Amino acid sequence: MTETLALHTDDLANLEFISVIVPVHNSEKWLRRCLSSIAEACDANCEVVVVDDGSTDSSLTIAREFEDEDPRFIVVEQTNHGVAEARRYGLESSSGDSVIFFDSDDVMPLHAINDLRRVSTADSDIVVGNISWIDAQGKKTLSVTGEARTISGTEYAHCVMTGANDFYIIGKKFRRSLFDDCFWDTNPVYAGLFQRALLLALACKAGNVVIAPSAHTYIHVARPWSLSALIQLRPEGIERLWQTVTTLPLPKDDLAIWGLDLLYATLLNRGIPFESDLPVAAEIRALCRNMHLSDHHKKVLELISSKRKRTTWSRNNLREGLLTVAAPHMSFVVIAHNGVKRVHRTLNSIFNTGFRNIEIILVDDGSNTTASIEFNSMSVLYPRIKLIKNQERKGAHTARKQALAAVTGLAVMFVDPGDTVVPVGILEALNLIDTGADIAFMGTSYSSWTGLFGQDFDPTVNVPVHDVHRTTFDNFAAIGSATRAVHGAIIRTDHMIKSHMAGDDLEIKIDFKTLMLLEVLTEKAKVAATAIVGYRRMARNSGGSPLDLCRRQLCLGLDNVGSFRNKHMATGGRFNALSYGITVSLTHALSRILVNPITGKRKARKAVSAIMAMPEYTQFYSAVGSPQPTAETLLSRAADYLDVHRARITSGAITGY
Repeated sequence: MTETLALHTDDLANLEFISVIVPVHNSEKWLRRCLSSIAEACDANCEVVVVDDGSTDSSLTIAREFEDEDPRFIVVEQTNHGVAEARRYGLESSSGDSVIFFDSDDVMPLHAINDLRRVSTADSDIVVGNISWIDAQGKKTLSVTGEARTISGTEYAHCVMTGANDFYIIGKKFRRSLFDDCFWDTNPVYAGLFQRALLLALACKAGNVVIAPSAHTYIHVARPWSLSALIQLRPEGIERLWQTVTTLPLPKDDLAIWGLDLLYATLLNRGIPFESDLPVAAEIRALCRNMHLSDHHKKVLELISSKRKRTTWSRNNLREGLLTVAAPHMSFVVIAHNGVKRVHRTLNSIFNTGFRNIEIILVDDGSNTTASIEFNSMSVLYPRIKLIKNQERKGAHTARKQALAAVTGLAVMFVDPGDTVVPVGILEALNLIDTGADIAFMGTSYSSWTGLFGQDFDPTVNVPVHDVHRTTFDNFAAIGSATRAVHGAIIRTDHMIKSHMAGDDLEIKIDFKTLMLLEVLTEKAKVAATAIVGYRRMARNSGGSPLDLCRRQLCLGLDNVGSFRNKHMATGGRFNALSYGITVSLTHALSRILVNPITGKRKARKAVSAIMAMPEYTQFYSAVGSPQPTAETLLSRAADYLDVHRARITSGAITGY
């Protein structure tokens, strides 16, 4: 029991009633620490409103425990709408004279409430306390320095707009009446940007603002943030933020400086490209006309005014590593053996996403001298590329293990040379990782053997994280994409390291796609999928005739059977799904022959005979315990697939590049 709780009833009656509002979404790792610190710091004249924003972990259970044990805690629930909506709902559910917003992963100092009461005055609308920021290395910095002072709301708005870091609504106490008739935009495009507009709006309404460096009100503890939030920034959110702020009664000069700082911090300094006709940039340029600017702001104005200069500046900073954060949150792995042009194509697609918090692990697996020199140059020009060199070719399996040992990102994606990535699909997959998935599959597209573009893997719905293991595998196998689907997959790094995907216990001949399927089948991983395309496969020579392709598929099937047995996963259901998938792969190969309207049927019949004569054909179907498809079955299915494929392309049902 803290000292503040020992106050007499008469003393409590004279204290303002304070509401602490805590939005929560999947914060089980930190929530108990957070709520315990708030419970210790708050006195009996406080309430703590916890808003569960559609958590899928045990966060709600933890919050309910506090509610059951402490009458000061109130827990309310909503479906997942984001932090802005959660704060608004918490405000509506609270009854305090003053309001404090708190994040679920941070800590409230023991004397925070006492400090806020101590420095508050009868006419103070906002009290700005001190936030201590503790980074991953334990380094502590404070947000407010100098002497204690009381300023007007207008002056405080000026400080917010011309200062560098004070745009958070945490660490502050607000008089509740400030929120009367206050706009509240919960559009998800805002993401974490809305609090900037809200703070400025509250400052414009405030009378007196107390700046209190001695009031330690908040401890922000650095942690791994949302993967998708860290590598993305939505320019449309910046546009919406600007439109909102420009409606407030703010000085033109302050608005111009604030706008320059906003674009620099959110777009320019992240290397995110944008067109020169971006509306917010044009309005800022107009505001800055005839203004006296610092050298830094002159440079920013110059950059937002010229696409050419902005692109050059960004590329130079990228090459020098100035756009790279110390701890990447997404790792891309590319295994290369010669094929410089294909590697260039892949790397450019990764850089063109605009993602900042990334690294690229490039493994040069025994390339010739010319290619090896090119890969060296890439790693020198772009510090985000980590180059691993093998003097002799070791194979894709070993190379991927080498890459994984060098990965430092929280999530990893393997990209074949020549293939490209699509940012919207990756972001959707990362959202699935953020909600608890260990592996997130996404749609893949490819340039087909018909010369047109099609969808390689396209789940009809987003698959829930907790109900996917057999369903996902069976879905993959049923559409003949059991191995191809894993091209578009993002894996949580810590899960991959502790799983058999990174182990030495599997045969080198088992490729990575099979390892991924094995991981799904262990049913230890949480798996999710989205239909949004995040991976595009380049048209490539399969490395032989359709018959060669069939033989490789049958050999792969036999390898899978052996691996399933080694992993004690040799069940009839899985063998049936595998059998179906291999059969579909055979029919796809035959459809390539049937596509010729003149000689297709004759050559396909000849090919079927050759396939059925392969020793691997009999061995595979005997191993899985399934009847061997007849020649007529294979040819009929191949013809049906060809007809459906052509119809989907003609109708526009298949999306391409």
